[in-house]
Amino acid sequence: MGIPIYQFFEIACDDSILQYTFTNGETMTTLFTRKPAAIMFTDIANFTQTMSANEDAALKMVHKKRSILKPLIGKNHGTFVKEIGDGTLSYFSSSSDAASCAVKLQQETFDDSGLNIRVGIHCGQVVFEEMDVFGDVVNIAARLESIAPVGGVCVSKDVYDELMINRGFSGVSLGLQQLKGVGRLVNAFALEANNIKPPDLEKYFKNQVKAHSEDEVPSIAVLPIENKGKEEDAFYAYGIWADLIDDLSRSGKIRVASKKDIEELSTETSSLIEIAQELNVRYIASGVLWKHEDMFQLSIEVNDTKENSVLWSDRWQEEWQELTKIKGKLAEGLLSILNITSNANNLPYSSQANTEAYEYYLKGKYKYENRQNVEDTEIARGLLQRAIQMDDTLLQAKNKLGDLFNNSGDLSKAKNIYERALEQALDVDDEPGQALTLDNLCSVYSASDYNKALDFGFRSLEISKKLDDKKSIGDSLLSIGVIYFRKRDYSEMENYFKLSFKMREEIDDKKALGQSLLSIGLIYIRKREYKKALEYSNQALEINRKLNSKDGMNNALSFIGIIYGALGDYDNAMDCDKKTLEINRELGDKPSIASSESSIGNVYASIGDNDEALKYYARSYEITKELGDMKTLVGTSMSIGSIYYRKKEYKKALEHLEASLNNAMSEGDDDSPFLLEIKTLLFLTRRQLGKPYDAKEVLSLIDDLEQMFYGLRFHIYELVGETMYLESAYKVIQDKVSGMEHALKVKFLNYPIPKAIVEAWEKLK
Repeated sequence: MGIPIYQFFEIACDDSILQYTFTNGETMTTLFTRKPAAIMFTDIANFTQTMSANEDAALKMVHKKRSILKPLIGKNHGTFVKEIGDGTLSYFSSSSDAASCAVKLQQETFDDSGLNIRVGIHCGQVVFEEMDVFGDVVNIAARLESIAPVGGVCVSKDVYDELMINRGFSGVSLGLQQLKGVGRLVNAFALEANNIKPPDLEKYFKNQVKAHSEDEVPSIAVLPIENKGKEEDAFYAYGIWADLIDDLSRSGKIRVASKKDIEELSTETSSLIEIAQELNVRYIASGVLWKHEDMFQLSIEVNDTKENSVLWSDRWQEEWQELTKIKGKLAEGLLSILNITSNANNLPYSSQANTEAYEYYLKGKYKYENRQNVEDTEIARGLLQRAIQMDDTLLQAKNKLGDLFNNSGDLSKAKNIYERALEQALDVDDEPGQALTLDNLCSVYSASDYNKALDFGFRSLEISKKLDDKKSIGDSLLSIGVIYFRKRDYSEMENYFKLSFKMREEIDDKKALGQSLLSIGLIYIRKREYKKALEYSNQALEINRKLNSKDGMNNALSFIGIIYGALGDYDNAMDCDKKTLEINRELGDKPSIASSESSIGNVYASIGDNDEALKYYARSYEITKELGDMKTLVGTSMSIGSIYYRKKEYKKALEHLEASLNNAMSEGDDDSPFLLEIKTLLFLTRRQLGKPYDAKEVLSLIDDLEQMFYGLRFHIYELVGETMYLESAYKVIQDKVSGMEHALKVKFLNYPIPKAIVEAWEKLK
């Protein structure tokens, strides 16, 4: 017989109010309490058929079962809740009491062919309201009873683990079983005892969902959820898909294809096996979402491409308010298939969120990640802020809003939001959430306070180690290495970059390995061993080509372009940057297009083609301004100002350099990496215009002459007249050309800045 599944959600700030919403839209509130309990369901197999054939006989069976069961419940310290036809619902304070009652019931009815009883038991946090019980634990216990062997007892792994602590119980695994109607995969067990009927294991093993069991690191790609509803509802499918990827990535111990890699899938790729090969994963999950008014349908299918089989498929049809809970169950099910034990510390906190707030979060996330202009950014900001106002516990919304402010250059607001998110993650003991937010804080403080950034990075690393999340360990090690690079502690930088590489190699995370190879390339750039740097960077490029990861190829090509620029080989640098721009245009990635345009502008500026440089800088500026990315505008405005300075259009140079300085100093952020260069160029421009400036401001910003670009050293010499800056610039030029072939050397020394440095030094001599 069917057991009703009750729908409810919490609406008040205290934990004792429950609101029911009925299908006619009416609501009812009542007091409730929540506490742990073991729930036991029983029913009589084939009761409906018996009732149809002989009502009197069926009723006698119910009365007889009741007369045996109720005393047993009392003797085992349980509480009888209600009878539903031939079924019963009761609860116990411990799993051992519930199991003792269930086993005794089956033993006492073992020889009675008319009482073919099934029992299901699950434990956890249960909602108690007046004389009734509700919640997911109740629903799962009901479904366990429905798959229990006739004459036997079926329990969840939670119950079984508790029973194994107590002597006197034994059981046999039924494997990972799908519980239809509640959207769950549960490791089920059948209890064993004298005079209790054993399960037909062949039947259960045939129906079980086979979880990952091989030594290889489990790997999965979640394909975009298809939206079958209205076009304006596309953000639901997109947001849930992106959230699932985030949830799985935060769980550790598995490799999850990134959203960007999935979006870059080749259009020629059709079969699941081809997709798996392209993404370097074994398992593929796909789904469909359809929303209609206050109801939704969500279906899921998981394929094992190695065995060419469907591991799990399920479908939910629920009221819209249940969406966040269903999404949480879906994440838990995927983790079960990957053989990752889920618990309160690695399940997404959004599964408990207010549904309307979660909807605003999904809209904001969709709008921001698909933004085309600054208006989209503003709309996304408003949606995320609304989500947080409605549900201040929605951690994902806070982190996404922090990302928005961070990327827009509003660092003080980003810091404030991330810190609030961290407090919340600590309050609810959400360790993956803590690690994520600590990473964000590490990133935002890396621009101003290295010690704080390192503190956040090390705290995140410790949590990742505790969770045995090797992917996140590798990420944290890399982030810490980057902070040491910015601190110019190159010994520690090298140490952490190599540790990150080793960790990623251990879990065979090929894309992350490509990133680590670039970081090792940075070590050799620092040592001016450019051939070694190129060797590692080309390895990273080859890995990403094999993975067909366009963003990975972009990163590698951009890095190789930087190395060629350091070598003075601007032809090859230009070739790399233009290939990167082509890929970014193909992807329609506006922020990356702006970055590529700026890089190409840098190369044109280096070879003295000011008009072409200005054209690319201007395009980068327009895109960046359109997106509202104030942090990037600092560098772009400075670059445009530098070109106007070279063209001797000093009023235009002044306008852009002052705008760059104002953006760099906004919100109290006076530690921009561009600050020295901006002020040097700005003061040179003011001197040309007869405006006041204080060269001491520039000198006070110089902390490591050796790490400065030779062009900046020369500009400082032009500003302050101290020959040490010209001499150091000249030495860099001589060191650079010493390893060049003759043709490249001649070309390089005729570029404007190297030529001006050599001429000034020779004139000075």
